[in-house]
Amino acid sequence: MPSLTIDELAVKVGGTVHRTVEPSSIEHGNIGQGTTPDPTTTLITSLQPLESAKAGDVTFFAPKSKRDTSRLGRLLQESSASAVFLASPLLDEKRSDNLGAKSFFRGAQILVKNPYLAAITAARFFSPAPVTPAGVHPTAVVDPTATIAPGASIGAYVVIGQNVQIGQNVVLHPHVVVYQGVTIGADSVIHAGAVIREFSVLGQDCLIQPGVVIGGDGFGYVPDRIKGHERIPHIGITVLEDRVDIGANSTVDRATFGETRIKSSAKIDNLVMVGHNCIVGARTFLCSLVGLSGSTTVGDDCIFAGQAGAADHLTIGNRVRVAAKGGVTNDVPDNIDISGMPHQEVRVWRREQAALRKLPELLQRLRPVLKTLPDKEGLK
Repeated sequence: MPSLTIDELAVKVGGTVHRTVEPSSIEHGNIGQGTTPDPTTTLITSLQPLESAKAGDVTFFAPKSKRDTSRLGRLLQESSASAVFLASPLLDEKRSDNLGAKSFFRGAQILVKNPYLAAITAARFFSPAPVTPAGVHPTAVVDPTATIAPGASIGAYVVIGQNVQIGQNVVLHPHVVVYQGVTIGADSVIHAGAVIREFSVLGQDCLIQPGVVIGGDGFGYVPDRIKGHERIPHIGITVLEDRVDIGANSTVDRATFGETRIKSSAKIDNLVMVGHNCIVGARTFLCSLVGLSGSTTVGDDCIFAGQAGAADHLTIGNRVRVAAKGGVTNDVPDNIDISGMPHQEVRVWRREQAALRKLPELLQRLRPVLKTLPDKEGLK
């Protein structure tokens, strides 16, 4: 089991250890007391959340709201963890989000810029990903025209088609199917049961979760009186740039013509559908159950919350945030928050929702007035 002293851990995450403070300083809103473990000898062997951290663990304090601050502050006060990652401004008694005069931690405090990022670094050290041996499993079926770079790991029952190019240190877990002409960049990981259709291009350091389909045919048909619906051939491709993550059972359709493109560092959650010829901008998040209809362009740094969607052939600007279940029906400019179906600015939508809640009471108050109106008004 890997372990580090508190001092060593602080160096690894780019933080500093907050030394013990005088007990009297607690009265002024600072945390810490005279029982801090020796950071040069106390070993840390695991990262755990505040709810379950114990001696030998490091935890982290990263509240997202004032309510979170109060709740997590109480947990921190009661915690027996040996160390905690804290944002250094929390030691400032003048800040409104500090831990309060009565909330203090008995272990060592490791001060960092971002406790959550520090926790991620620690998690990778204490719980490293399983090592997959390089080489091709004897049950894998690999076309002789495929090129597999050194260090790649090809798991059991993987199928690799003609002229596929697999980069260095790529990992294909069991039962992955890679059609002909696919390119997969270095350090990408594709989990069990994923399917990469023909001529798709994956960049470096992509992460594909189980059950994903990249490059499936788009939903395109032409009405035909005899055949019912004539399939439109989808002869384009799907391109994932570097560091794109795709969640379990999500699909990214190939283009009818040209390409469907997911730009660098975009992150797609589970059960998301991206239609043919869509473009998803760099660093954009598509949360669970989002659906993008064909030929929609989403800008950089956008967020689509759960179950949000967009109609086809739309252009959505940069830094747009779509609230949960929001339905985008028209083009959207940059730097706007929208909600509702059809979509509108969040401020307007909230006012409308507040007004709707008041309608029953308003109607009750209006009934006496409505009764006095002539029948021809049709309002009784």
